[in-house]
Amino acid sequence: MTDDKELKDQRVVTMMSPSELESIDDWMFKNRIRSRGEAIRRLCQMGLMVDDKASSARGLIKDAIAAFHRHLVNLVDVQEKLPPEMSAMVDTAGEGAFSAFETITRVNAEIIALKVGTSKMTDEQFRDRDIGRVGQLSRMSLRGALELFDKIRNEPKGGK
Repeated sequence: MTDDKELKDQRVVTMMSPSELESIDDWMFKNRIRSRGEAIRRLCQMGLMVDDKASSARGLIKDAIAAFHRHLVNLVDVQEKLPPEMSAMVDTAGEGAFSAFETITRVNAEIIALKVGTSKMTDEQFRDRDIGRVGQLSRMSLRGALELFDKIRNEPKGGK
């Protein structure tokens, strides 16, 4: 990256659609930037930083997903050793974890969208992706959730 004192003497000419320029101008106005060139420079810098940070964030999310899976396996193991009336309580306790996991997968989906250069993922796109199926977890027993989770993790990318 460059610092503010570095001479900006390199010209880059690029073609843009009217809607792209309108978006840049709107962002420039909203952020009180004085010139279109400075707005484009800042947007480029931000894009490069997002690209860099998105990779490390995906690593953290993968770690969180692996930890969730370990936790789910442990819960299922404990639940299977309990009498039926207590087993239902473990299912109830797992519902909060499923909600947190769905949030993690939504963040992951947004990071994927940033990495591939798309806008925010819609709910429909999220549900259509494999990771969107985790929303089904909160409506399942722990055993069923673990089976779905393992199925999603073991499928080839893009498979259903």
